[in-house]
Amino acid sequence: MSDLTNILKRVRSGESAFSAADGTPDALREFQVIGKALAHANREGFLERCVLGKESLRGDLYYNKAFVIGGLSYKGEQYLRQETTVKGWLGKYSPSALQWLFGIVAGLVLAALVRWLVP
Repeated sequence: MSDLTNILKRVRSGESAFSAADGTPDALREFQVIGKALAHANREGFLERCVLGKESLRGDLYYNKAFVIGGLSYKGEQYLRQETTVKGWLGKYSPSALQWLFGIVAGLVLAALVRWLVP
């Protein structure tokens, strides 16, 4: 499951305040996964509203906190529903990949059938 999906699930369950564990450089770097996922979700319209805070560390800006106001939008709910269903999982893969997988399965079935028919 992707970081974005995990974050959206946390928001759906009611979590609204996110922050780095502390102000250390390591904690800020670790929080970037969450901060970037929330920023992306906000840009894509998956959240009603999100306020992100940044902190400067040696001249670079890092996300250090985020507040989600209003939870998931309708678009966010739909995205999460699609990501957590089999149909959504299959939709991630291109038709050529599915055809390739089908070819392998068909080949294995055919080989088993030949072994069963030919003594």
